Amino acid sequence: MEEPFSEQPAGGTNPPPGWYPIDGGQTRYWDGEAWTDQIAPAQPVGGQVTAAVSSINENQMAMFAHLGQLVGLISGVGGFVVPLIIMVTKGNESPFVRRAAVESLNFWITGLLAFIVAFVLLFVLIGFILLPLVALIWLILPIYAGIKANEGVDYRYPFNLRLIK
Repeated sequence: MEEPFSEQPAGGTNPPPGWYPIDGGQTRYWDGEAWTDQIAPAQPVGGQVTAAVSSINENQMAMFAHLGQLVGLISGVGGFVVPLIIMVTKGNESPFVRRAAVESLNFWITGLLAFIVAFVLLFVLIGFILLPLVALIWLILPIYAGIKANEGVDYRYPFNLRLIK
C-alpha cells in the first residue's frame, strides 16, 4: 500500500493531522507524527473524502450520545437530554459525533411515539404485547448502537423516523 506522502516529507513540515486518501477508495489517519493502523472505508461528504471514524475521543462521544438515552431515562432527566447536549456541544467539532447524536435523538423520538401508541392500544389488548416489546427494543438498541459507535461504525437504527437532520 502506497502512502500519500512519506513520514518525513521534503521541506521538513508535516501535514496537519487528519484522514488522507490511500489506494482502494479508503482513508488512513495521520496523527501529526505517524500513521495509525486503522483504515476506514471512505465516504464522500461534500465532495471531500472523509472516513466513517476518526479518533477514539469522537468514537467515545458518539457512544455516549447513544448510551445517554438510557442514562437520561434512569436519572429521570429525560432520554433526549444527553444526546441533545452532545449534539449542541460536540456536533460542530465532529460530523461523526453529530450524526450519532442526531440518530440517537431521532430514535428517542421514535421510541416515545411507539410507546404512546402501544399505551393507547392497551385498551384494545394488543398493547399488552406491544408495550413490553417497545420497551425491550428501546433498551437494547441504544446499547448496541453505543457499542458500534465506540468501534467507529456509523450506526443507523432500524425503524427510525428521521425527523432531525
